Amino acid sequence: MKVNLLIGGLLLVAPLSMTMVGCMGGGGVAPDSVEPNIIVSEFALSPSTPVRGRPVEVRVGVYNDSTVPAGPYRVEWYPGENYSDPACSWNVSGNNPGGGRILNCTFSGYPSRYASLRTKVIVDTGNNVAESNESDNTRSMDIRVVE
Repeated sequence: MKVNLLIGGLLLVAPLSMTMVGCMGGGGVAPDSVEPNIIVSEFALSPSTPVRGRPVEVRVGVYNDSTVPAGPYRVEWYPGENYSDPACSWNVSGNNPGGGRILNCTFSGYPSRYASLRTKVIVDTGNNVAESNESDNTRSMDIRVVE
């Protein structure tokens, strides 16, 4: 467990074993209850209306919307929400508080046309990061694929 110490206006994060309750005039120590929150901050395809059989550029932004670091996690993009396997995946080493990454890949293309298809991206697919909000790890987008 880590705690936040406010000493002379300086915020320090330290393991509990290194802190003393009541130091510096009895200010006390409060446990850090904040967890990271990884979100999809950006999700785009280029072209935005894919053409059957042609490559599609996928761009995904991931962001740690918290004040504490996030450890390693995996991101997966599915061309359609019912596809069994992701077409693109990335292993992210982590994010600093308020930090993010842009992830890119090239998808070989959709095998047929679709009048309507929901594509999705999922962050922290293995639930490796204990987050303050696990319900915002998926972002979907409705697209169509033309001839």
